[in-house]
Amino acid sequence: MSARSSVEVHIDRLVLDGLSVEPHHARRVRTAVELELARLLGGTPSASFAAGAVPHVAAPTMAHGPGDSPETTGSRIASAVHSAIVARGGSS
Repeated sequence: MSARSSVEVHIDRLVLDGLSVEPHHARRVRTAVELELARLLGGTPSASFAAGAVPHVAAPTMAHGPGDSPETTGSRIASAVHSAIVARGGSS
């Protein structure tokens, strides 16, 4: 029997500096972020994460085009957040 560990992520606020999201697309972007971040975190070894609460992570700059769908935008945001979380875990 293998031991399973879990990772819980709670995002109080996501600041999208310089990224414009139409108000009517906010729910679709949020859903895409949640789904993609869950997928990415599920495939990341738990040893890659910092233990305990992390009050702030700065994600790397991401590419964004004016024709991107809310789902594409959300997926790219999740990827940037995932990169920041994993980078933070490796520096503790």
